Amino acid sequence: MKAYTSNNIRNIAVLGHGGKGKTTLCEAMLYLAGATDRLGKVADGNTVLDFDAEEKRRKSSVSSAMAAIEWDNTKLNIIDAPGLFDFEGARAEGIRAAESVIVVLSCGHNVDVGAEKTLRIAGRKGLSKFIVVTKCDGEDRDFYKTLDALKVRYCTAICPVVIPYVVDGKVDCYVNFLQNKAFKYDNGKATEVAMPSDALIDDIHAAFTEAVASADDELMMKFFEGEEFTHDEIVAGLSQGVLDGTVIPVYACSGLTTDAVDLVMNGITKLAPCPKDEG
Repeated sequence: MKAYTSNNIRNIAVLGHGGKGKTTLCEAMLYLAGATDRLGKVADGNTVLDFDAEEKRRKSSVSSAMAAIEWDNTKLNIIDAPGLFDFEGARAEGIRAAESVIVVLSCGHNVDVGAEKTLRIAGRKGLSKFIVVTKCDGEDRDFYKTLDALKVRYCTAICPVVIPYVVDGKVDCYVNFLQNKAFKYDNGKATEVAMPSDALIDDIHAAFTEAVASADDELMMKFFEGEEFTHDEIVAGLSQGVLDGTVIPVYACSGLTTDAVDLVMNGITKLAPCPKDEG
């Protein structure tokens, strides 16, 4: 791996409650970035990050593991920390080494205790926060139940960036408001499709736009005047909000199939602070 300057490095701890798909998400990132030639699965005991014999037996992380990958000319140092409360020390190690945290939730579930604790600790330490709602590939998984629970708990800080468009109980495509594009996935391969015409998506896009505007007075004025933001303005507004902690981007994906995990990685490279930004 080539040498990187600090502005092209992101240190991210992947955290949350046990059994929500953290290691599976990390394995998908490694696979998509070409760091491994196979997609490891926790159930099969062949993941890169849960390499210890006890982790394979438990099918759960017991210590923090780090992997470095390259994505969009950026080095991502991914720290996969255990979610079980028995291993709090390992989670603290992961948080200490990162400028940002990804909190993983399972699609259709409420905000669990592990996620709440992680977001609280990250906020106290001034770390940037992302939320990834994974396992969206399952039938009749209600992403919007999870999104609504996040809004109740964290109000206007929640900023949905990538959401699933569901048809007949299954994800038809993923809508990425950061690019204002939609993507359909087939065996992990993305194809751009037309943006769905749906009132719910329009409402969520309005909430996304307001979150972007909230980070900058000039953008807020533009928002009130009904003007559209450019892509650069969206990235700048979200980056500032993520850095100062007023915005928590939310991404939907499926770690097991890798669907939309590339959009998560794109978001991290564009929005997460680099080491020199800390503090």
